[in-house]
Amino acid sequence: VLNQFTLGDKVNSKNAVNLPLGLAVALLKDKDDVIDINLEVAGDMNDPQFSVGRIVLQALSNLITKVATSPFRALGSLVGDNDIELDSLEFAAGTAELTPPDREKLAKLAQALGERPELSLVVAPVLDTESDRLAIQQAKVAGMVDVQMSLKEQREESPDMFVRRQRKALESLYRSAVPNAQLADIKAEFTRPLEENGQPTLDEVAYSAELRRRMVTLAVVSDTQLENLATERAERTVGELLINAESLQQRIRTGALQSSQSKDPQWVVMKMTIEVAEASTLANETTDTPN
Repeated sequence: VLNQFTLGDKVNSKNAVNLPLGLAVALLKDKDDVIDINLEVAGDMNDPQFSVGRIVLQALSNLITKVATSPFRALGSLVGDNDIELDSLEFAAGTAELTPPDREKLAKLAQALGERPELSLVVAPVLDTESDRLAIQQAKVAGMVDVQMSLKEQREESPDMFVRRQRKALESLYRSAVPNAQLADIKAEFTRPLEENGQPTLDEVAYSAELRRRMVTLAVVSDTQLENLATERAERTVGELLINAESLQQRIRTGALQSSQSKDPQWVVMKMTIEVAEASTLANETTDTPN
């Protein structure tokens, strides 16, 4: 048990261990400024080199390394969940909506940060330029088609009739977007050859999909729109945290724009980071403001 434990000035020494002590101490220290840990050690007392101090220091060094290199796992243990990845969130491409699992994750993160007052959280706006741009383009075209079709047409009971009306809506939009559009040439690509005693047959689904694809490529999404999307993701994340723990307001900051590392183009992954809170921030939390 370490009570009121603080670090002094850094001392240059060839025997010093290169460990992120400040972060480790902040992760281990509770709201009462106490570090209380169970540290298991083992050694052979018959060994001439046996030293309790050396073994304890090595075990403590291992603990500090583990805690400081996996801070979110350490926070997860505070809320009884060592497996949850508290450092990452997933947004559907093109949106800033938090999923229910991520809302639950942020509630646990807020609770854990409340138990560790010397920590602060960095929430960085995140973007996957390619995936987000495509998703926004697709959403734009879908909205245009919905507007083009009347409410009655969208509720058409016959699937064939709905496909036909949707195709007409896409043709109208394509003509507006592309002057002198040669729809007949595109339609020919999706028309089956004339069969004996039959008529040429248009594959309306494939033809409509091609028109939609072309419309998507024409939809304009500016860099500003993408940056605003990234910013909104960070803002919603911070907002969700503050809903669960308003006291964290001084300990959450927005970082620099980051690129998603997701391998799935349908999802954009945000990675958050932990750092030691500045002394001024801690003072603001513990000092009463006079009326």
